[in-house]
Amino acid sequence: MSVTGQSLAPTSVQPYAVYPGCFVFNEEHYDTLSQNAPGVSKVRTNNGRTFAVVRRDLEQARRLAVQGFRVLLTCFNAPLAGHLRHQRPRDAAYTVLHFHQLCQKMAEQAELHVPPPRTRDDEHYYERVLPEALLDASSKLGPQYDAIIVDEGQDFRPDWWVALQAMLADPGHGIFYVFYDDNQNLYQTEQ
Repeated sequence: MSVTGQSLAPTSVQPYAVYPGCFVFNEEHYDTLSQNAPGVSKVRTNNGRTFAVVRRDLEQARRLAVQGFRVLLTCFNAPLAGHLRHQRPRDAAYTVLHFHQLCQKMAEQAELHVPPPRTRDDEHYYERVLPEALLDASSKLGPQYDAIIVDEGQDFRPDWWVALQAMLADPGHGIFYVFYDDNQNLYQTEQ
């Protein structure tokens, strides 16, 4: 339970389900997605994944930003977020943060007190405390983004989606892209 009493328990919106504005890409799920959401494009991951992902994520973020959307591009891995930020064009008007960096930044903006982790690898801090702080911050600050693009979706815990969705201006119909590859689930995150 978060400080404000909100719950991170998953809602009826699941990260790998198709709902208005949410497109989830995985080879295994493509057939189902393409039948239920006409116009869904197939994204293949392979040994050249990083280059393809960076190019796809940056291009999608750029397109949305050019249309006037407030865009967040997020991922699990801090080095990947740094690489995405470095590859972003100078005039790009979108935000690139890894998930826990987003949680910390939003908590600071909302002036929430978030205790520091007990150790460098404090799982409870990263899996519960920071995501709950993001949910609290979104309640206090209100919507921050019109579109959210998530890479490395396979590494996100199911309950984190609630906090991310709360950052959308229109949580029920906002633009929410999730790219993931079960073969890249390096952290063995529960799906």
